[in-house]
Amino acid sequence: MSDAVSSGRRALITGASSGIGMVYVERLAREGYDLILVARRRDRLVDLAEKLKRGNGIAAEVVCADLTDKQDLARVETLAGGDEALSLLQKCRLCGLSAVCVN
Repeated sequence: MSDAVSSGRRALITGASSGIGMVYVERLAREGYDLILVARRRDRLVDLAEKLKRGNGIAAEVVCADLTDKQDLARVETLAGGDEALSLLQKCRLCGLSAVCVN
C-alpha cells in the first residue's frame, strides 16, 4: 500500500478508464485525492477504483456515463455542481473546455 491517505480533497475525472484520464487518476490518487471516476466502461472503472482504493487509501466512486449523451452529461453536471468538496474537475467537457478546471 502507498503512504498516501485521503486528503479530504475530491476530484472528478472524465475519461478515467484509459489514456490521459487514467494518468490523471493515478497521479491524483497518489496525492491523496478521493476520486469520482467517469467513463463509459463500467467494468474498467470498477477495476480501477478497487485498485486505487487498495493501493492509495482513498475513496473512489464510479460513474458510468457517456458524455456525448445529453442525459448522462446532465447527470454528471448535476453531480459535479452539487459536490461542495469537489476541488478539481479534469477534462471539463462539462463546461465546454478541454482543460483542467480548479475551484
